Amino acid sequence: MSGCAELLALLSLQGLPQAAPAQQPAPAVPAVPQTAPAVQPAAADLQQADEFGAPAAEGRWDDVADLADRRLQADPADELALYWNARSTIERSRALLAGRTFARDLGITMLNRAAEQLGKVHEQPGDATADAREWEAYARYLRADDETLAADLERWFAASQRGYAAFLRGLLARDRGDAAGALDWLVKARAAAPERADIAVECATELGRAGQQEAALAAWDAAVEHGAPLPALLGSAAEILPGAAHAAERLARLDTLATGEAGARDALLAWHRSWCLEQLGRAGDAAAVLATATEGRTPDLERAHARLLAGLGRAEEAAAHLGAAARAGDAPALADLVSLADGKARARAWDEAIALYDGALAIEPRDDRAAANRALVLAQSGRSLDGWLQLVARHPDRADLLNDAALQLQGWRRDEEAREMLERAAAMPGGLDARQNLADLLLMGDPADPQRALKLAEGVLQEDPSRDWALYLRHVAHRAGSR
Repeated sequence: MSGCAELLALLSLQGLPQAAPAQQPAPAVPAVPQTAPAVQPAAADLQQADEFGAPAAEGRWDDVADLADRRLQADPADELALYWNARSTIERSRALLAGRTFARDLGITMLNRAAEQLGKVHEQPGDATADAREWEAYARYLRADDETLAADLERWFAASQRGYAAFLRGLLARDRGDAAGALDWLVKARAAAPERADIAVECATELGRAGQQEAALAAWDAAVEHGAPLPALLGSAAEILPGAAHAAERLARLDTLATGEAGARDALLAWHRSWCLEQLGRAGDAAAVLATATEGRTPDLERAHARLLAGLGRAEEAAAHLGAAARAGDAPALADLVSLADGKARARAWDEAIALYDGALAIEPRDDRAAANRALVLAQSGRSLDGWLQLVARHPDRADLLNDAALQLQGWRRDEEAREMLERAAAMPGGLDARQNLADLLLMGDPADPQRALKLAEGVLQEDPSRDWALYLRHVAHRAGSR
């Protein structure tokens, strides 16, 4: 392959394929935090006036545990201390459950202890511990391996019609892949506890998955009315009204959540609303909605906003969002910034591409992709080979970079320097491309060296028999050597 032909292949290798018609990127589905459903019992008890209420409401569970331990030392049967000691144990165990085997085993041990303490309390609970049985069931649910919990929940619900018992039973069914059972129990839970937002939103989601849209939307409206958390509402709306076909109706629902200043500024809500608008073909409005979101912006949202702006031809604004996220440590944003530069390079907007590569390298000078593609653009635009020479100087042991730089030098008719680089790369591990390209250069030299070219081509084919170009080079070298 000639140096120029190889250079075209290099464009693809470096992530800069030949120019193609611009395509509008597909809408990116907004992120919804992947958290478990809000399955714990209602936390209204945190407003109580006893000495545990304030530290619990502030999340100071170690302080709650210390206070409970002191009271239990004085009276091991202290009902309130047992209750709050168990509550603090549950909270502290949850982080351990996500860990490795040892941490998870410790978390399960803590949950067993909490369930045992709560079992003592709920036999004769007082007003302050009336939900002790709910917390005991919750501790057992978190363990995820309690084989008797389902039957216990069913008996509890039959005896008391307690909505929380049906709720946990429904979630157990869903965890086990029983969609019909999950729906049945969640509908029962909502009927038994219509005031609970967490039950309503989970019931709405399950109804939506079952295709019962009207009932799902009624449950979703109830969840809104009772103050369900926004992430849960957004995830549920996406289940009930999925895809572009329902984008307009989903947007109308979400717009009701965006009333008031706080709703308009919420980044997650804005992302979901912009997603609807983009599905409706209103990319400009989608970008405008994201621009108003100032509270809770995340790197994911910054990248989504940048993608929208780039699709609208507003690369400079897109780069500003990506740069801010990348400077904050978001690696995907840096990769997207380099991709934005690549797009400009494909369009042969050389100055803009170089500026974007420079911006990426200012954030992370060690980004080899940005450095290599910047060097490629400098060479392709006829400006200089300095970028390649700098890259090779920084990575003298990288056969792939030496090979690519040599091809650039060859394209600029600097064959002696190209050969020197290919010789170096060919002797390195991973130098298969360089050996093939060196064989090509030797066949084109004046004088040509078909014998060494043949040896190189045969060596390449020994390692990788599928290389068609090496096969061709071996054929040419054979013919040249037989003359």
